[in-house]
Amino acid sequence: CNELADRYLRKTMSKLYTLRGWVGDEDNGEMASWYVLSALGLHSLEGAVDEILLGSPAVTSATLHLQHGKVLKVATENQ
Repeated sequence: CNELADRYLRKTMSKLYTLRGWVGDEDNGEMASWYVLSALGLHSLEGAVDEILLGSPAVTSATLHLQHGKVLKVATENQ
């Protein structure tokens, strides 16, 4: 993501997703999964398409254990 997109993503994550809840209907986990993927810096631009845009993660590091023994590690520096 570019700097402008990153700024608005972080603003949305910090203002609309809080410990008190989030704006709108949870919609069967869709909003929560958006938050998790955005925090990892992973963005889907179009549904049902196997393409992911890599952005700036909001986490220092994370490890995802995927199917078939695959692992996705996300790590940042100087954030």
